[in-house]
Amino acid sequence: MMKDLPSIPKENLPQEIREIIGDEDAVFDLLTDEKFADDFPISAQDYVDAKIDSQRKRVYYNRYVEEMKSLYKKLERGKLSIDEAEKLMQEARDKRDSYQS
Repeated sequence: MMKDLPSIPKENLPQEIREIIGDEDAVFDLLTDEKFADDFPISAQDYVDAKIDSQRKRVYYNRYVEEMKSLYKKLERGKLSIDEAEKLMQEARDKRDSYQS
């Protein structure tokens, strides 16, 4: 159930507005459907859970990016062979993909 709509007492209104609305307080009209908040497609808890999940995935993805950068640098410097780098990169991709689910 919606609260009463806000109003401005007639004493606080400019003279021009009082002439338009008469001897009444100015009441704001509701711009949305009252049922909108009740029928919102996602609950507050679902929103929080999705936000946390999204942030967690972002952290995991950032770890993946850092790991891949590190592997590329090691490969470029000759500290890893191509075979070793490919194996470690595949492991990093597999780890990243396991976080996505």
